[in-house]
Amino acid sequence: MKGQSDLEDTFECIAKVGASGNLMLGQALTAAVQKPINDEGGCNDGFLRDDALLMVTFISTNPDQPDEPNQPQTSKGTPAEWAQAVLDAKHGDAKSVVMFNIGGCDCPPHEGECSPYDRLCLLTTMFPYHHQENALVADYGPAFVEAASLVQTACAGFTPPPG
Repeated sequence: MKGQSDLEDTFECIAKVGASGNLMLGQALTAAVQKPINDEGGCNDGFLRDDALLMVTFISTNPDQPDEPNQPQTSKGTPAEWAQAVLDAKHGDAKSVVMFNIGGCDCPPHEGECSPYDRLCLLTTMFPYHHQENALVADYGPAFVEAASLVQTACAGFTPPPG
């Protein structure tokens, strides 16, 4: 971050927030939007702002789901609880969030067709601005173009909360 004197510790924190959580992506997202790391003095200070959209991007070939339907879940919580953590961080404004998921094969890009086992797919579709792509496609370019278009649409309608 600009003006940060301890770049090594800052990078370590940001890398943990953004790149850890294998098989626990819902839980990692919930941790990333909590006050302690985002408030003044936190290692992610200034990232989560009231005057900006939040774009959540998942890129994983190991979605937050068990390998078999009867195995225990990997992340603590449910897609609805993870969504609520994001909504709480954005003051209840679902339209200030863009969700982009490049993930498992069980997540088709069609609304309402998610496998009950792909919890990231379920989470992603809980927000009005979302796009999902199968991690096995040959080219992610079109998915990134679509996600960027969603950011532009969300931004056009975004009004920051007063204060």
